[in-house]
Amino acid sequence: MDDIKYCSQTYWEDRYMKTKNNYDWYINPDILIKLFTDVIQPSYKILNVGCGNSLLSEKLHNDECMIYNLDFSRNVIEQQAEKYKDYKMKWICQDITESQNIKKNVFDIIIDKATIDSISCNKYNLVSKAFNEIIRMLKVGGIFVLISIHENILDNCNLNLIDIIDVKNILENDKQIYIYIIQKN
Repeated sequence: MDDIKYCSQTYWEDRYMKTKNNYDWYINPDILIKLFTDVIQPSYKILNVGCGNSLLSEKLHNDECMIYNLDFSRNVIEQQAEKYKDYKMKWICQDITESQNIKKNVFDIIIDKATIDSISCNKYNLVSKAFNEIIRMLKVGGIFVLISIHENILDNCNLNLIDIIDVKNILENDKQIYIYIIQKN
């Protein structure tokens, strides 16, 4: 199975060493932001999980929100931190399944565009772990926007601490994309 590489940290380090071009998985960030822009308040702390070299954080950037970008590829974090050094953003090199050093109940919004999908390629047991870490870091009442190509991505996750507010199903580049709007209760 060729997509197993997507759960490998080595794959991502190599990929980001070879290319510095921006790439957005699944959906254009301008289209994505329009789908949940009504839940973003100016003073929010936003975490972009598995940020890679996506343009999402750049598109979300304003002078009032604080955007945190997390990825386990040191190469991409260093590249993006340099590229966006004049932006009000923070860069964290860490594996989302092992993010215990990030405090709980910190973020107003957490966005995951394909990271949990990448984890699920070979290590589906880590999907639940990543989901639990995301919910742990999210403030009570906070919003988690999960973008996936898998309709059943939440099947192995503990849904007791959340409410699924909305699920949008859109066709983008001939792929079904599921956008879960989740609120921590």
